[in-house]
Amino acid sequence: MKKTVILFLFVFAFISAGNLFLFGQNKDLLNEANSLYASKKYSEAIDIYKKLLNEANAPNEKANVKYNLGMAYVQLGKSSEAENEFRAVLSMDVDNR
Repeated sequence: MKKTVILFLFVFAFISAGNLFLFGQNKDLLNEANSLYASKKYSEAIDIYKKLLNEANAPNEKANVKYNLGMAYVQLGKSSEAENEFRAVLSMDVDNR
C-alpha cells in the first residue's frame, strides 16, 4: 500500500490540475464518470473510464483517464490495479505543458 501511495504522489505531480484535457465528443462521458466518482460510485466510474480509455486518441487523454481509473481503484481498495494504472501513466510519453 505504501508503494501505491508513493506512486500516486508521483502521478499527481505528473498530471497537474492545470492539465485537464478536453476529450471532444467524450467530454460529457468524462464528466459523467467524474460525477460517479464524486458520488462514490467507483465501480460505475471505472466502467466509463475503461470505455473512455478505449476511445482516447491522444496520449494526454489516455494518461488522464488512466490516472482517474487508478484513483477509482484506490477507493475500492484495489491497490494492485491502481499501481498498474499509475505505472502506466508514468511510462507514457505525454506532453505535460
